Amino acid sequence: MKHLPRNRKPVMLPMVLALAGLTVAATASPAANAATMPTTPAVTASVPNHESPGEATLNIRGANFTPGGSLSSAASHPSPMAAPIGVPSPLPVLPSGSVTPPAASPLQASASAVTVGWSDRSTNELGFKVFRRNLSGNWQLVDQVASRDVRGTGAGYTWVDTSTDISGQCYMIAAYNSTSAGGTAEECTVRPDPSRFPLLVAGYAPEWSGLSDTNDGTGPLFNEDNRQQLRYANRTFGPDLEWANTSLWRIEAQGGSHLMKGEAVAIKVWGGGWLKYGYETFGVDLQLSSTPVYEWYAVGRRNDPSDSSWAGSDLENGWTFALWNSSAHAYLIAGYQTWGVSLNWSNKVGGSSSPTPTPTPTQRGVKTEQVFNCSAGQLPSDPYCSSSEPWSTNSLPAV
Repeated sequence: MKHLPRNRKPVMLPMVLALAGLTVAATASPAANAATMPTTPAVTASVPNHESPGEATLNIRGANFTPGGSLSSAASHPSPMAAPIGVPSPLPVLPSGSVTPPAASPLQASASAVTVGWSDRSTNELGFKVFRRNLSGNWQLVDQVASRDVRGTGAGYTWVDTSTDISGQCYMIAAYNSTSAGGTAEECTVRPDPSRFPLLVAGYAPEWSGLSDTNDGTGPLFNEDNRQQLRYANRTFGPDLEWANTSLWRIEAQGGSHLMKGEAVAIKVWGGGWLKYGYETFGVDLQLSSTPVYEWYAVGRRNDPSDSSWAGSDLENGWTFALWNSSAHAYLIAGYQTWGVSLNWSNKVGGSSSPTPTPTPTQRGVKTEQVFNCSAGQLPSDPYCSSSEPWSTNSLPAV
């Protein structure tokens, strides 16, 4: 059966508890304050810009919240920031009580924007708020609009997000009134941006599997071509990597709880650092960094041309994918190297044919190199440089 692209798994949202910071502009109760307002009462909604690490962890796991649930009262949450909006028509009493969450429309993503849509399902909302995860995975208020029909239902709303500072974008919409709020499930997508990753994945490139599909999760990094795993190894020449039977890698995305294809991620090998593109005198151009480098993109699926990049679909456990690097502008694949671990870069695009096959890995051993007693600038072929009496022999790492 053909696997259809989909948005990320819904994650319940305790993070919308921030919306419980709703209060009226004055310090009196909502009803008392409404009585003093002549025509267009100004309602404020307080939403923290950043959550604590503990709250962020709860947010990702989706604890303590169910779809359509009401949020806790404002009295239990401080209001560090307020953004007043106007209600378009006079209301004798500010609406209160439990709020029905809006109905979210499927996200519409292009290379330059994401359109967020929803429809009203509540009969007592003052307005709606759109939240988006930032680079750290915390929720931030990005749009706020007053209700066009407080007592009615069915009205549709849209907001276009033109920000491009994050590759994977996750949203939640909440309806609110003077005392409570109700939020939708989380929706996520990836902008199909060819400047970040190829939209048509080369058929040979999806040769990796094993990475966790959960943000900040761990798993192996297995290559389907040579049937081995990539792991850390301290080397004198080339990147500190080797092929082995076991490995452990950590994967971290820019926000969100589940990883999506086309989302920028950083990957770290157990015992070493974060893998990144970087020049090496010997071997493949890879280095290990002490800080995360978000330049890797998992795209495509092996033996499934219809998959393409499937931008925005979940990275499935056990399925193959290609590793694209935005700094190298190439796929990381298995391939022979004279020095160091046998990995190569390939920027061949499209098609199903494979690049030059990877030779069978040679046995580990010791190589020798003879260094002759020549002065600076001389070569062993120089008649004044004796090549018959080497003065040192250096042992080099096995290939």
